[in-house]
Amino acid sequence: MVDYELHTLGPHMADADWALIDTKFIGRYDLRIHWGYVLEKKKVDLAVPKNVKITPGKNPKHHAV
Repeated sequence: MVDYELHTLGPHMADADWALIDTKFIGRYDLRIHWGYVLEKKKVDLAVPKNVKITPGKNPKHHAV
């Protein structure tokens, strides 16, 4: 099951990256992180999508939850 979904807008727009995270591993995203001029964290409640391609490995972004 997916627990981390990273969104990037391109190599020259690092301040526009954001991610959805399922910190409780229950099938629902509960945290949205935005890396911009200021690190922004927001609570969300979104269903984790099903039947998606999972890319194993270390998350490309590091954050404190």
